[in-house]
Amino acid sequence: MSNAGDVPDQAIAALADFLSAQISGLTVRQEWPYANEKLQYPSLTISTNNPKRLPIDPYQISQSVPDIDGNTTVKTAIAFWEDTFQLDLWCSNKLERKTYTQAIIDAFNSQANLNTVNLVLTGNFADLCAFEIENVKCIDNERAAETQERREMITVLVNCREIRQTIVPAMIHIESTVDVNNDF
Repeated sequence: MSNAGDVPDQAIAALADFLSAQISGLTVRQEWPYANEKLQYPSLTISTNNPKRLPIDPYQISQSVPDIDGNTTVKTAIAFWEDTFQLDLWCSNKLERKTYTQAIIDAFNSQANLNTVNLVLTGNFADLCAFEIENVKCIDNERAAETQERREMITVLVNCREIRQTIVPAMIHIESTVDVNNDF
């Protein structure tokens, strides 16, 4: 059961689903827009910069109880993923940009760990992925003013594990036979 290259894509999808559910009226896309594409305002695009996979010494996360066939399911962490996502908020005016930027920050502050969102990656055997806002920057320039497009760039740090799941036979019965010689 392999999901190696999918972890960054799963993280983008999980964050997109979370923000769509948290912020009404915001269109969330999982890619940078095409050059000739007209965006619907307000829109948020999520893109990945340079995901890094850091292999680790595997360690066991969980093990199920033996099933009827005597097999257990073992989940093992085999790598860490680090990435920086770029969230681009596209709006038609500065007030709308300010409102939706605050809504995004509020969404990241909605969980117990302020400024960090922990989301479940179902395709990564339900492991958590952490998202943390690093930077928020207005992109105001001459071109933006001419096209009446206001953009906010939000940098998000992403950290998660890569999980593998295997099925292994369990030791259900252990017999120990000791042969003792009583001849002295």
